[in-house]
Parts: sequence; C-alpha cells; structure tokens
Amino acid sequence: MASPVDLVDALREGWQSLQAWAGFWGPVVKLPVPLALQPLAVLGTILSIAAMTGLALSSLALFITSALLLYLIVTQIFGIEISLAV
Repeated sequence: MASPVDLVDALREGWQSLQAWAGFWGPVVKLPVPLALQPLAVLGTILSIAAMTGLALSSLALFITSALLLYLIVTQIFGIEISLAV
C-alpha cells in the first residue's frame, strides 16, 4: 500500500506535467494562492467562464426570439412588408 507521501508526490508530478502540457494557461498575474488551493482556483475559473458563456448564449437566443416575434407582429398584424434590397 502506498503511503500518503507517495500519493502526494505522484499528484504533484502529475500536476506539474499537466502545467507543462498546457503552459499557455499560465496566470497573467501571480496571486498568493496556496499550492493546495490552485486546482480549486482553476476549476472555479473554468466554471465561471462556462457560466458566462451560457449567459451570453441565452442572451443571444432571447434576442433572436424577440427579433422574430417583432418581425411577425409587424408583418402579420400591421401588414407592413419588410424586404432587403440586394
């Protein structure tokens, strides 16, 4: 059975190889985050980026839906024809 020290060393080596593989993800500004909390900070950053992406996509979907409804109201109810001259 491996000792906890061996497991920590293996995790540290794996983390260093991951950092070497994805070196472009290095921090722009060094923050005083303890070594043990760095994976959690990275996970929090990735989750916040995913949340902002989801928010942007839902906003785009809402805009497209609103534009379609506005077009249908103008053309079907008010009878105004909208066309593009190419």
